[in-house]
Amino acid sequence: MFYCFENRKLGAELLGAAARRGHGEALYSMAIIQFNGSGLPKDGRNLQAGAQLCARAASRGHNDALRELGHCVSDGYGVRRSLSGGRRLLIQANFRELCAAVANGGARFAAARGRSGECKPLGPHMCLLSDYGCHVAGAAGRRAHAANAFLAGWY
Repeated sequence: MFYCFENRKLGAELLGAAARRGHGEALYSMAIIQFNGSGLPKDGRNLQAGAQLCARAASRGHNDALRELGHCVSDGYGVRRSLSGGRRLLIQANFRELCAAVANGGARFAAARGRSGECKPLGPHMCLLSDYGCHVAGAAGRRAHAANAFLAGWY
């Protein structure tokens, strides 16, 4: 509702209701909305609220929120800057991702670098240790969630 149908009010209400019940995806979505100021006046960004929402989502097991929080802490984005603290959070997110990839089985590991040194994804992938240039290709036959496929195509 919030993004696809641009019904910001209803979308925010639904996200808020889910977040109050501790839904990790809703908390993370609300964090991104706070970071970007989506649907708010230009000065409507609230970096502190975004970081707090990321922390709540991460505490409920949302790994993208943990990774985002790690970058926030490393950069001082909405929270006090701590390179070692941010790195610790990023390593934790990468470890969680590794555990999930191993638990799913059939993952193949690869690190691919182009001529310019940037990391090149290997087809459909899970971003394992993405902060360090390593990727895990998803299990064969595994399909993306319909919402993620839509967002990837839309982006």
